[in-house]
Amino acid sequence: MAQPVECPPRPTRSGGATRVDHERPDPLKWRARIKSTPTGHYWFRVVVAIVGFGLIIAALLTGWLPGPGGVPLFLSGLAVLSSEFFWAKSLNRWLMRYVRVYLCWSSKQKRLFWAGFFAIVGVIWWIVLVITGIPGWMPAKMASLLAHLPGVN
Repeated sequence: MAQPVECPPRPTRSGGATRVDHERPDPLKWRARIKSTPTGHYWFRVVVAIVGFGLIIAALLTGWLPGPGGVPLFLSGLAVLSSEFFWAKSLNRWLMRYVRVYLCWSSKQKRLFWAGFFAIVGVIWWIVLVITGIPGWMPAKMASLLAHLPGVN
């Protein structure tokens, strides 16, 4: 059974997150041992950056596939990056705050949000088609349907 979501107040800017999180001792002994030397700490951050950005790039590459594909990969990459980089931790907190706000919306608000989102995506897609034309790889049946849109050749 799903836990009820505690609805936070509307997000406001309060001067940003604090850097105190990075001053706490690391609870994982192997990670603390690696980060105890300047060289080890540098290479650990490099590996974390490569893995984190690799997951985010994989999210972009698999996002078009059916299913959730890119979203869990993006969130995983952001979680890996936020284990070592303050900017990623701040971004992660900002995103999660808005996810909690979204979960507190009524079903009517959620429907309006998604209707607006898909309307904006549709307008952007139409503008791209007007500027670039119908792609050559598009199946003939779909291309003939798109040709009926105003301004699309």
